Amino acid sequence: MEEFIKIFNDFAKLFDISNEPLLMMKYHHSQRVMDLCKDIARSINLSEREVLLASVCGLFHDVGRFPQYTKYKTYEDSKSIDHGDVGESILRNLLINNFNLTDKEKEVVLFSTKEHNKKIISECDDLTRTMTNIVRDADKLDIMKLQCNKIYDETIVLKDILLNSIYNGTTVNNADVLNDTDGVLRCLSWVNDFNYDFSYKYLLDEEIVGNKFKLLEMYGITDEEKKLKEYVYSKLNGGK
Repeated sequence: MEEFIKIFNDFAKLFDISNEPLLMMKYHHSQRVMDLCKDIARSINLSEREVLLASVCGLFHDVGRFPQYTKYKTYEDSKSIDHGDVGESILRNLLINNFNLTDKEKEVVLFSTKEHNKKIISECDDLTRTMTNIVRDADKLDIMKLQCNKIYDETIVLKDILLNSIYNGTTVNNADVLNDTDGVLRCLSWVNDFNYDFSYKYLLDEEIVGNKFKLLEMYGITDEEKKLKEYVYSKLNGGK
């Protein structure tokens, strides 16, 4: 794995990560996702070669974020570029030939980078889908743990449009997230989109979901919050 970490570090050094905290944030996020991908892969008893492949996919999944933020000063794809598409292009045209992987493994890395942020994954073979799902789970786990941990809204309103998305078994649309409370609901909606038992256990063990509900309930516990909590924990305890 060291050779891939070196390739990633050399790429990151092309950008001003030392003086841009938000770029440094993505640098460390990529490494944490790499580790989570490894843990998820092992939890489903993949071979050590497949564990390596999952780790590589995780490490490089957000390479598109570096040029995105450097040029546009935002991580909002809707206001700039699709970072998955850009990441795939960077890998294909700049980095992938340096990877000591088979041609098939390289295609898996390219696909997972392009598709990790898509609402629905495109058609692909079983190995490619597994690796992409691992990255998607790991990415969401790290984001849920480290983001949306404060609410500065004067009141907490659980909007129907967001709740309906959750109760319908889908994820909240980014365009509907307008404040801190909406951001917490968006994170909670991801319980509808995890793929592995490891991910549900991680959310429970790290008290990630519990901490999100503490935020929503800081002004008192409403009936809607109780209903949402019951739904989310039923998903967590049900697993995959």
